[in-house]
Amino acid sequence: MPTKRRRVERNIIEGISETAMHVMGDGELYPEPEGGLDDWELLMSVGYPTVCWEESRRKWNAARDRILKDWIRERPGTRPSFWWIFDAPRMSAQDLERNGWDASFFSDHLAAPRLRLGGVGDPKFEHFAYTPTFRCGVPAEWIDASDLEEHPDPDVRAIDPIDPPRFESQAAYLKRQGLLQPGEERRLKSAAFEPEVIGSADPDGDLQ
Repeated sequence: MPTKRRRVERNIIEGISETAMHVMGDGELYPEPEGGLDDWELLMSVGYPTVCWEESRRKWNAARDRILKDWIRERPGTRPSFWWIFDAPRMSAQDLERNGWDASFFSDHLAAPRLRLGGVGDPKFEHFAYTPTFRCGVPAEWIDASDLEEHPDPDVRAIDPIDPPRFESQAAYLKRQGLLQPGEERRLKSAAFEPEVIGSADPDGDLQ
């Protein structure tokens, strides 16, 4: 049964809009502004981090300490999307070179991903001309059956619903990287370290 979580009250930081706080809290931490979301460039930067990168990073840097304090109090063992975009360890030069991304415009925007632990299914960027996108350390766009119908290839694997891709949890990643805050691990239950299973993808590539 889902757990109902307490939402943190509105917070005002000089130069940071309520829209920015709402978005940088993944829409879960701070209430949506009463007048609606008015920061379109920031909204775009969440799904497409190379759009307005410097402006989004400036806003994150200004609000980071408050957001992380509130987030970790509410959701220990995890981090919001903007942390993964801007603060997570960067992908190593060896991994960038291995994937052929070392000279790409997005090479310094990629975080070191979470470890894959098993399962069947390929991210779209491994086979198609897709810019690699990750959501909280795991690939965001996956090949599904419709992709194979359009581009049949025995070397390309759609997500197997019986044996879907599995990744280390956020908590396991943070512990492995030495990024858990003091006392944070003591608050975590064993389930926080269980693998995260990736479901099927909808037509827009969003994970279920």
